[in-house]
Amino acid sequence: MTIIGRNSSSMSEAWAKNGPSTLHGVMDTGFPNLFLSGPWQAALSPNNLFNLDTLARQSAYILTEAKRRAGGKPFSVTATAAGAEDWGMQILMRSAPSAGIIGCTPGYFNAEGALDRTPPEMQMVMTRSGLWGHGMEDFVRVLEEWREEGNMQGIEILC
Repeated sequence: MTIIGRNSSSMSEAWAKNGPSTLHGVMDTGFPNLFLSGPWQAALSPNNLFNLDTLARQSAYILTEAKRRAGGKPFSVTATAAGAEDWGMQILMRSAPSAGIIGCTPGYFNAEGALDRTPPEMQMVMTRSGLWGHGMEDFVRVLEEWREEGNMQGIEILC
């Protein structure tokens, strides 16, 4: 499936070049009204239904709050560039636990064993695109705290 966003941008091409640019792993700044189901820039647990439920709750909150704030007008909702950049840095800062995958059996998560031969700038994109490195419980806590704040920081609603 081809996903086209702002400025006729292809998600496949954008993500291949720069990786995802999401807020909480559910909204990419270049693709308004598109809610993602992870795992990139989100957390992962062995229970995939729990993962999906966590991201669905976050998406439902964002959409419900955006609809309320739009006051009955047509709207679009997306992550702001600043919000996505901050989130990407949060992912990057928590990436140390994923360092062990470099020496693992070649597979999807370590570029088929070539991660240590990947150029440094691409390693940064890959790491920033990765998973929340402090575990699912911490990820859920961060999302819950964001919702409790109620200011929708990092979300843009256009009417």
